[in-house]
Amino acid sequence: MRAKTIYWDKAYESNGENALSTGKVLLWALLVISVFLVVYMRHLCVREGYAISRLAADLNEMEIQYQLMQEKQSEMRDTASLYKMGESMGLVLPDMDRTFNVQ
Repeated sequence: MRAKTIYWDKAYESNGENALSTGKVLLWALLVISVFLVVYMRHLCVREGYAISRLAADLNEMEIQYQLMQEKQSEMRDTASLYKMGESMGLVLPDMDRTFNVQ
């Protein structure tokens, strides 16, 4: 019985040392994982920031194009520019004597 007690005491001592070194290893692993996660999250934030910046630039470009299209549309609807375009195509206004109102 005495031999078993000594064996268990030695086993406990070796497990205690292993538990301490295992605890240190787990602590270091936790530290490394947490640092990796912080770096990775920062990378994701920077990447999303650049995506937002690109989208903002695209939005500004689209707004400029939209304003240009509105200006072009207002020019096209202007009666003076319509007359000029018609004249450049060789069209003329009809003579008032040749127009008829149908009832």
